[in-house]
Amino acid sequence: MGKNRLNEFLDLVEEAFEKEFVKHSRESFRKMVDEAIEPLLLSKPEEVEEKFKTHFKKAIPYLILPSFFLDIKNPVKAMEVQKRLYDILKKEIPPSLLDAFETLSDASSLIISKIMELGIVDFIKVIVERAEEEYKEFFIDYLLTYFTFLICLVGEKKEIAEPKTLDKLREKLDRYVEELDTDITTIDLLITDEDYEVVKNYI
Repeated sequence: MGKNRLNEFLDLVEEAFEKEFVKHSRESFRKMVDEAIEPLLLSKPEEVEEKFKTHFKKAIPYLILPSFFLDIKNPVKAMEVQKRLYDILKKEIPPSLLDAFETLSDASSLIISKIMELGIVDFIKVIVERAEEEYKEFFIDYLLTYFTFLICLVGEKKEIAEPKTLDKLREKLDRYVEELDTDITTIDLLITDEDYEVVKNYI
């Protein structure tokens, strides 16, 4: 990332989010790379499946922890900033990872837009009433996709993994992206009133 683009990115993050959130996000990412991502990248190709679950479990606290410090000052502005961040980050993503980046962005945008539309209380109420199990599956698939995307991104940037190890991880990422894409469609269908009215008698 070029210096000007990096400065633009950091300015936008600080504009949208509290300093505590930014601080904990950086700390969590560094620890996750050291404890979960790099060890998996350094695995032999035949070890990837066996070790993935262990390292994913190690990564979960670091994937989730920053959200506890998330305090969006202005939801409407935050959505606008997210779109601008998306435009900046998209230029830095290798072509082989663009589909995963797009799907992760779609998942985040869906949830943020629904919270803005309904408010957090009504959003939770709708999830509990209509899509509790589906949302759990969506959340798990999001974390799996996000983690595997970060592994592949770090792997391409640092070039520390054996080519076959990275191939195995990209294959996993493709599967998770496909599952998350299906989850997005399902969640959107169940929490959008007009769509839910059409399908509720068939559920």
